[in-house]
Amino acid sequence: MLSLLTINWNPNPELFNLFGHIPVRYYGLLWVIGIACSYFVVRYQYRDKKIGDDKFEPLFFYCFFGILIGARLGHCLFYQPEYYLHHFWEMILPIQFLPDGGWKWTGYAGLASHGGTLGLMIALWLYCRKMKMHYMDVLDMIAVATPICACFIRLANLMNSEIIGKATDVPWAFVFERVDMLPRHPAQLYEAIAYFIFFLLMIFGVKRPLGQLFLELFGVKIVFSWAATVIAAVAISFPLMYRAARGAFEQVDVTLIYAARTLGFSESRIFWKVILPSAMPGVLSGAILAFARGLGEFGATAMLAGNIAGKTQTLPLAIYSQVAAGKMSMAYQYVWIIVVISFLVVVLMNVLSRRDMRGRSNHKKKDNSVEAGGQDAKVSVELFADREADAQKGGAR
Repeated sequence: MLSLLTINWNPNPELFNLFGHIPVRYYGLLWVIGIACSYFVVRYQYRDKKIGDDKFEPLFFYCFFGILIGARLGHCLFYQPEYYLHHFWEMILPIQFLPDGGWKWTGYAGLASHGGTLGLMIALWLYCRKMKMHYMDVLDMIAVATPICACFIRLANLMNSEIIGKATDVPWAFVFERVDMLPRHPAQLYEAIAYFIFFLLMIFGVKRPLGQLFLELFGVKIVFSWAATVIAAVAISFPLMYRAARGAFEQVDVTLIYAARTLGFSESRIFWKVILPSAMPGVLSGAILAFARGLGEFGATAMLAGNIAGKTQTLPLAIYSQVAAGKMSMAYQYVWIIVVISFLVVVLMNVLSRRDMRGRSNHKKKDNSVEAGGQDAKVSVELFADREADAQKGGAR
């Protein structure tokens, strides 16, 4: 649910129930999705290096059970040791024993990512000893898949309203209602985005799977190219655009939509003729916010596109380079360019807002004049009717 300044966050952690007794939670599901994505990424690398499936298939089981056991023990021993040391079987089994002697299915309600990392490292060591493979070679392939898995794990934390950030007043702040009612940084989302960017770096490099594919089929290099700067700016700016546009669409008067349907408008025509024009000010505001955010983007662009002068160097990166080189006068010139662009964008936003307000005001005046004209006509008809009645009475006399 969206408010004007924050995002109220309180999703139901339970996605659905199997047979009415086994809850399927977002947390566990996102963990499974992350591990499954890692499985396919590593399998591709094994096949690309001509390593047989007889060595790959055991890797999945070593990794899966290493991560599961490590993550579970990490949660139980790091966060709730006083409880689980007295309820040993609940640490191993996905159930909770009830005081009346019964039990209920809870799933593994608690997995620590750092414990999973430790478990994975131990499992890989055991795997390499068994398969007679070099430990660092296997780690190199696992490293490519790790960021996408970590991305889904942090999204799982977001769905559980845990690992929250500090209190803030930024427009994209989350209010984690199950924790408190303070607007906070969505730290899990920040980490998830960072991990996803690292994953893109891993797979779109010229020596990586998708990077080689794009280079061979289309002759396009994604990483450290102008396209990477666009991808980085869009990925970082899109949440601002989405939030502003969604708020604008939610505030559209539904009676206008119902009226359009009664007039026989199709759903597509309703969107283009009714909904979009009504929400356009909010959409434009979101676009301007996204543009401003993209204009000042630094981190994602530096990671994905690099800082190549004349090719991928954006204004923030150029300012950084000039300051690092001690050329403060040139850095100030770039700063003034950003200030001027931002000022022009703000002016454009104000012009569009005033034009929209003026159009609405004129439309309202027109409606009022039509309404007033209708009332005057009604009064004239009533006066005419009264005069006719008086004339008829006079004739009768």
